[in-house]
Amino acid sequence: MRTRPPARRRAALPLTLAVALLAAAAPAAAERRADLRIVGGSQITIATTPFQVALWNPTTLEPGGQPSPFAGQFCGGTIVAPTKVVTAGHCAFNPTTGAPQPPSQVRVLAGTAHLRKATEPAYGIGVKDVAVSSITVNPGYSSSTEDGDAAVLTLAEPLYAGTPTPNGTTAIAPIRPIYPSEAGTATADGAAVRVSGWGDVNAEPATGGNPSYPADLHAVDVHVQPFTPCRNSYFLASLFGIQLTDRMLCAGEPAGGKDSCSGDSGGPLTASAAGTPVLAGIVSFGIGCAQANLPGIYTRVSETSVGAFLRGAAGLPDPPAPPPVVTTPTTPTTPTVPSPPPPIPPAPTTTDRARPTSRIAGRSCNRSRCVLDLVVSDPLPSAGIRRVRGTLRWSTRSRCRRKGRVTTCATAHETTLKGTFVGGSHWSLRTPRLGRRSYRLSIVARDKAGYDQRPATATTVRPARR
Repeated sequence: MRTRPPARRRAALPLTLAVALLAAAAPAAAERRADLRIVGGSQITIATTPFQVALWNPTTLEPGGQPSPFAGQFCGGTIVAPTKVVTAGHCAFNPTTGAPQPPSQVRVLAGTAHLRKATEPAYGIGVKDVAVSSITVNPGYSSSTEDGDAAVLTLAEPLYAGTPTPNGTTAIAPIRPIYPSEAGTATADGAAVRVSGWGDVNAEPATGGNPSYPADLHAVDVHVQPFTPCRNSYFLASLFGIQLTDRMLCAGEPAGGKDSCSGDSGGPLTASAAGTPVLAGIVSFGIGCAQANLPGIYTRVSETSVGAFLRGAAGLPDPPAPPPVVTTPTTPTTPTVPSPPPPIPPAPTTTDRARPTSRIAGRSCNRSRCVLDLVVSDPLPSAGIRRVRGTLRWSTRSRCRRKGRVTTCATAHETTLKGTFVGGSHWSLRTPRLGRRSYRLSIVARDKAGYDQRPATATTVRPARR
């Protein structure tokens, strides 16, 4: 058991807020077990996370009076370039005074999972313990709200040469920040993520507990939690200026028992993007550790402003442009020319068919209209005929005055009629009310396309008998 400097993994919230949140969320403290790691995780080798580093203060001494990473470790970090390490913004400030941490009081230990053995002369090949030349804090970071909690350390010497890649045996290798285009799947609700560090391995209630810090690196697999329920779990924090924003990501387990804790601040939350490990989050803050309904809060690396800051401060390239949408050229189609209508059949001549005749088989009239039942000598097939058209002609005689003389003049009248084809030889035609005179009726049948299928046939409509 050992204590750490008053650095934090979680934001230092007022005790009254911690108690209120604990009562509101009603989390039961997870059962403490001697074999718990990080909280609920297990010990790992540095080859598992070769991008993990420990930040330690060389002014913090062992009981014997010598500085060591074990005594001075206060935060974690992530290698993203030979001389660049990503960490939390609050790790760049003294947790007691709030003053910026001088670079001379921060060193970076890389290439080892063991804080004590790193100081042994014969331990490991490739272990690096380098000084920090400058610290760049995200301009959007707020120490009162923990929003935009990110910073980039520039090292006095490179941690590696060339382009090492994690292969299960590499001790030092970088990891790239997640691209915004990958966040939709890599950090979707329920996605599996991993957090690692040398922080407290005991589940701590919101009001504090009995911390235990290991000398070996530990990791735990958790899941991204839906943001809205997570924000609701922290609703009382808004009374003290802590407001969850879209620059934050929630990860843990609803029942608790697995989480990062004090001393893990600034360390990596990694996800898998198409099988490639990527830096998805930075350990930021929380209420207690591994409590039910209170997941850990991480800086969301895929958020636009956070990602832009990290790439700019670390000198990393911009995310690749999305691939262009490839469209298969379509073969130009020849415009379809509508087929011409069928030609109107010529009227039959006396040599091939006699002109049909018609007669009135019956009529029915009301006060304004009549319906004539016609019988045509040349039957029509039932198929294809849609309507019957007719023209009713008659003449009236009137007295006309012309140049002083009175003469009898005939005035011609006609009206267009509509009817229906009943079938075979029978046609039905609607006419106006017929007076006491004779009428000349011409009729023709039309098909569905509107073309005449029979020449006009004429008949005389005589006055109805009374």
